[in-house]
Amino acid sequence: LSTYVDGVRVNESFGDVTLWDKIPSFAIGNMQLVPGSNPVYGLNTLGGAIAIQTKNGRDNQGIGIEYEAGSWGRQRGLIEAGGVSKDCSVDYMIGYQHLTEDGWRKHSPSHLNQLFAKTGWQNESTRLDLTYIGTDNNLIGNGFTPEFFLRGDRDQIHTRPDFTNNYSHFLALNGSHWMNDTTMVSGNVYYRKSNRHTKNGDGWEADSENDNFNSYLNLL
Repeated sequence: LSTYVDGVRVNESFGDVTLWDKIPSFAIGNMQLVPGSNPVYGLNTLGGAIAIQTKNGRDNQGIGIEYEAGSWGRQRGLIEAGGVSKDCSVDYMIGYQHLTEDGWRKHSPSHLNQLFAKTGWQNESTRLDLTYIGTDNNLIGNGFTPEFFLRGDRDQIHTRPDFTNNYSHFLALNGSHWMNDTTMVSGNVYYRKSNRHTKNGDGWEADSENDNFNSYLNLL
């Protein structure tokens, strides 16, 4: 699947995966699933494409504040605001979300920081939108533990750490202009920086190479 946000492909370079923690859920205005291997959506779009459009202040006016808390130290806070200028030519949308939790397993805290901002301008025939998304997320997802190691203590881990930091900046300028009643010209320019740092403590040992490999497969 290819994933697009405001017309910009956001699949990672390694493996074409989509890191959904870099796409704030609160910023999504609508989403379309396009089936089939349509070449319009670029290379490796074999299973289809996901086209995401972010919110704008014209359709999401006002201020919203959310807070939630739950088990395992989970807390999430969100604040967002949108509006339109008096002459209705300019609209804006901005939001920030922070999520933190300890995780249901030992030594498994995660933290999400997501910022979204968008401003737009339009007249009778032209529309411009500038979108920014910034994320700095620390995720810990310790690996699987063989069942016979758990001994009834389901929250224990076998190795640590398994830490990943996803850090990104996304900036996109989209424009469209109606040439006449039936013809529209549109395009975009964008800047995207995506960094991923990981530290993994998984490991295994055995007396011989063959026994080592076979034992490891049995554990999995």
